[in-house]
Parts: sequence; structure tokens; C-alpha cells
Amino acid sequence: MSRLSHGEREFVSGFGALPQEAPQPTTAPVPPPGVAGVREIDARALSAPLPLLEAHRALRGMRPGEELRVTTAYHGSLAEFQALAKYDVSLELVSQDVAGEDFVHLLRKRR
Repeated sequence: MSRLSHGEREFVSGFGALPQEAPQPTTAPVPPPGVAGVREIDARALSAPLPLLEAHRALRGMRPGEELRVTTAYHGSLAEFQALAKYDVSLELVSQDVAGEDFVHLLRKRR
């Protein structure tokens, strides 16, 4: 007597697998090792803490060595990005600049 009910099939590894084809790129090409890319987020229209959350989300998907430049429009973002870099050891706060009324934060993914 079979342990399967009438009409059920036993799972077989590889059964119904799709043919192997070269994967199609879905994002921008990955820079070669040693050449770090810089991504940018313009968060001037966002209120606190959304620029910080957007930056953190983007950094989670980045490779080590890549950099993220975030532009914000409120003074409190200086302390927020300093705290993010302090408590998240996979990030490095490279620089913070004031450009007119905007605040520019440059972060690097460590690992």
C-alpha cells in the first residue's frame, strides 16, 4: 500500500525544472572589484526619519566598498546619520557637507 493518496505524485528533485539559461541582468551592471560605485538618494522632499530609512534600505542591498550619497534638507539629519554609522558596524560615514540649504552625507558599505 502506498503512502500517497490517489492522484498525488511524489516529489522528485529536478522534476519540472526550467532549462538553465544565462541570467538576464535586472539592475545596473556590477562594477569590477576594486572600483566602488556611488549611488545617490535625493531625500530633500522627505521628512525625518524617512531619509535615514531610505538610506539604510539602500545600503542593505549594496556590496562592500560601494558608496551612497544622501542629500537631505533638515539639520537633524547630521546627528541621525552619525548615529546610524555609530551603531551599524557595516557602515562608514565618510563625510558630511553643507551645500547651501542642503546636507550631503556620504556613506560606505564596509562588509
